[in-house]
Amino acid sequence: MALIALVSAKSDGATTSAAALALASRRPVLLAELDMAGGTLRHGLLRDVPRGEHHERLDGNIGLHRLPQADWERASAEQDFTPQVAQHLWPLDDSDYRVALPGLIDPRQAASLTSTWPTLLNVLQLTDQQLGWDVLVDGGRIVLEGGRLHPVLSPAPVLREADLVLLVVRMTEESQALAYPMVRALQDDLA
Repeated sequence: MALIALVSAKSDGATTSAAALALASRRPVLLAELDMAGGTLRHGLLRDVPRGEHHERLDGNIGLHRLPQADWERASAEQDFTPQVAQHLWPLDDSDYRVALPGLIDPRQAASLTSTWPTLLNVLQLTDQQLGWDVLVDGGRIVLEGGRLHPVLSPAPVLREADLVLLVVRMTEESQALAYPMVRALQDDLA
């Protein structure tokens, strides 16, 4: 099993690629939409997928943006955070083994995740290592600050602990030109 992150230098299809990999998987998979510019799965792929016997529809009460509050409300730091994250997962399809954590509703919510990253990273690693699920992370467009991953505008803690970080690149000259410096910056930061 693995924790694999997909990112791009400039909106080059990280979300689409991560969703395609998740939907093509024959193994259990969790797709975590950690794009700090805001999530798009909620209004696209997940929009018409119902959950539960009452056929709930995805609304703003579920997703990554709710995890900082759930983390803060835990009785103690030692309390397992997995159940709180599980409440915010949404099926990708009608199988029982493809789920997604929908992303932020508003990019201004990114700063609220700063203290939640270690706890969420632990849940993602447990999903991978103990449950045996693949974890695919849609890291969105990478933002750098001083040549390193931006601490708020990118999911830096998750990318630094991922088993594999893939840079999604379109077959255009512009996309490829932007990819070269991003590869070097990622190599330096993730080393």
